[in-house]
Amino acid sequence: MNNNENNIDILNISDKSSKINSPEWFNGDKGKGYVIESSINNVSIKFKCINDGKLNITLRSKDIRDKLNQHFPIYIDYISFIVNGEEQLNKNQLISHDKPLKYYKDVKNGEIIEVTLKWLPFNTNSEYKSDITQLKNEINELKSENKLLKNSINSLQEENEIMKTKSYMIKNLFKI
Repeated sequence: MNNNENNIDILNISDKSSKINSPEWFNGDKGKGYVIESSINNVSIKFKCINDGKLNITLRSKDIRDKLNQHFPIYIDYISFIVNGEEQLNKNQLISHDKPLKYYKDVKNGEIIEVTLKWLPFNTNSEYKSDITQLKNEINELKSENKLLKNSINSLQEENEIMKTKSYMIKNLFKI
């Protein structure tokens, strides 16, 4: 990004079946943008910067909408984001189309950039462990403890009823 002469020249992409587009809405007086879609969960992209400027990389999932044109969030668990050999994530990042991960870097004309991405869909195979997941586990543990306590209370109540009956029987014995 800088002016309408800014661009990138994609030199190599490891996912040969990926889709590379440059939609009109992504091109303007700040430069030319590209949308690269891949589904192999591990991709390397090497490109050359054309003109000095600011490189903007936005990681997001695909824009999926329902019949009412409402966003249907698809989450991606990014486990690695490397730019020129330097890891950019210190932990997994869960992103969606509306909650992307953005990266910026000042670049020079002719500078070569290599980006390597690894991700998982956010599902049972995901490595992402959120606070929500931890809280759900804690809630399930509390529910189990609560069930045990209820069983103990029921058992004590049954014992109490038995003791009341025995006590009544003893009282009646002494009345005779």
